[in-house]
Amino acid sequence: MFPYFSQKKDPALSRKIFAGTVFVCLLSYLFIVLFGNSILELISKKDLNEGAYLFKYLGLLIIFSPLSALIGTILLSNNHSRFLPNNLIFSTIVYFIIVGILFITEKLNLIYLIMAVILSIIFELLNRIWFLRKYRLHNWLYK
Repeated sequence: MFPYFSQKKDPALSRKIFAGTVFVCLLSYLFIVLFGNSILELISKKDLNEGAYLFKYLGLLIIFSPLSALIGTILLSNNHSRFLPNNLIFSTIVYFIIVGILFITEKLNLIYLIMAVILSIIFELLNRIWFLRKYRLHNWLYK
């Protein structure tokens, strides 16, 4: 995606790809929610109902991670790459703060760690959206 976006600089194509990505991500998450138990049963050859809810929470990453990566690609192709390492560092700091709070309050378990990862990716996504608006590149996602 990156080389093509850099060469063409076509916001209309970017909007189409973004809309398609949102649709595929939501459809994939819906598939995981509806068929997660069957997928786990097929993979493990056992009934893992107690682990199925973790599978559904991890499925949220399918929605937020590709969108964040696509927005990062748009920023990178428009020569706004200087903040991307800071964005990743800040989202890691958010993750460590959440895990630290969970550790101090003695609520550290797998479900909360998954939620910490999801919240840090949401923070990364929102931060990248903020930079899109700051650099007036939001027309690459919507009109």
